[in-house]
Amino acid sequence: MSSKNLTLKPGVVYETIITTTDKKNKPNGAPMGILQDKDDYIIIRPYVQSDTFQNLWDSELAIINFTEDPKLFTYCTLFQDELPEDAFTHYKDNRGFVLSVCKNNYLVVKIIEKKNEKDTERAYFKCQILESNFQLQTYNPFTRAFSLLIEILIHSSRLVFYLNSQSKPIELMDGLRKLIQEHTKVIKRVVPEDSVYLDLLEKIHGKLNFESK
Repeated sequence: MSSKNLTLKPGVVYETIITTTDKKNKPNGAPMGILQDKDDYIIIRPYVQSDTFQNLWDSELAIINFTEDPKLFTYCTLFQDELPEDAFTHYKDNRGFVLSVCKNNYLVVKIIEKKNEKDTERAYFKCQILESNFQLQTYNPFTRAFSLLIEILIHSSRLVFYLNSQSKPIELMDGLRKLIQEHTKVIKRVVPEDSVYLDLLEKIHGKLNFESK
């Protein structure tokens, strides 16, 4: 089944939020890049230490949510415990969850091939599209702030992992902090003082325990 009403170019990585469930049917939302191959299969490459990896490996079902909401990306990355109770909505027959604000913009996929190769940080999941529920949205002009926020969240998630692990590669961690600070400077330059992006940056920096510059 192709992604009806949704045009994905093969080989391009698209930023989405993937919702999965654990063995207790608890929902998890995680920002993650996905791509569609030339045969219309969706490829997902989560880090093997992530909850998304474990949930995909166990349940073999995922819902790919499409949104341009920077706050939702931020909270699903670093502050999922602060999401409201109604952030997730049951999918059909309670087979998983969709993000409530994305209930008209999602794909349901089934894992048909999975690999967890040793000595690699990422696993490989090849997925078949089971259902496409996607309605065209009003076009939003592009801002560099959104793409840079996604980069900050990617770097922040890696930094949080190292901060909470026994292994702390100082040089790599310092590099991640530097990238976050550089992206922060650009965002501050392209958004107004009352922008939600600045509120999110302050919250992210607080989580990482360093000052905005």
